[in-house]
Formats: sequence, structure tokens, C-alpha cells
Amino acid sequence: MLIATFLVIVFTGLVLLIGEPIRRAYDARHSTCTLTATAAVASRNTPVGRATNWSADMFSLKNGDTADWSDVVISVYGRQPGGPYRRKKDFLRVNELTSFSMNDLAADDGQHWVSLMMTAERVEVKATMLGRACSATVPLS
Repeated sequence: MLIATFLVIVFTGLVLLIGEPIRRAYDARHSTCTLTATAAVASRNTPVGRATNWSADMFSLKNGDTADWSDVVISVYGRQPGGPYRRKKDFLRVNELTSFSMNDLAADDGQHWVSLMMTAERVEVKATMLGRACSATVPLS
């Protein structure tokens, strides 16, 4: 009886030892992948915008993760109908800042963002990071 109990304990312990790394690997592959980013919109009506004659608001996004992003899709939502307005970027390196005119954003129907009439309210970013599909809703600052 003592040998049978010992074998059950050893066998159970072996299963637990093997099971824990398998569970961790499963959790890592199936957990939510969230991007870390900072986003800002700089108005054409700021002193810098006026001094440099910006014709549109400027959008900036910074990768705050410890890994590069690929297949980046930036979606901007505002009070106007017809959105979201998107822009794609092939690659964004760690700590890299990308900036572009808000007028470069386009909806699925081809309509472009019009800075004179539209205001950004929310930004969503989707990208591939370390081979996983990741996303984030990024507050505007």
C-alpha cells in the first residue's frame, strides 16, 4: 500500500510539473495582446501650426512597447458620420513616433478626414507584435 501511495504521489507530481508549463504556454498564446501607445492630435490653430502654415491638424502615435509592430492600422473615430477613418503603416519600431496629416485618414468608402469640420474623439490601433494580433484603444492627449 505504501508503494502504491508513493507511486500515485510521484506520478501526480510529475503530471503537475509537466502540466504547469503547458498551461503557461497556452495562456501566453491565448491571452489578450494589448499594445502600449501614446497618441496626440496637434491642431492647425496652435502657434506652431499657424507659424508653419499647417492646412490640417496633425496626428502622432508612439509605440510604447518593448517590441516592434508590423501591419499597423490606426483608426480614428470622431463626431462626424462615415468613420472610422484609417491609415495603415507597414512597420513601427520600439519608441518610434509616426506623424501625419489628419487629412490623410480615409474611411472605407474613400471619404477623407476634413480637419476644418471634424474632431477626433477616440483612436484604436491594431498591429502584429511578436507574431500575435494585438490592439489598443489609445486616449488622445
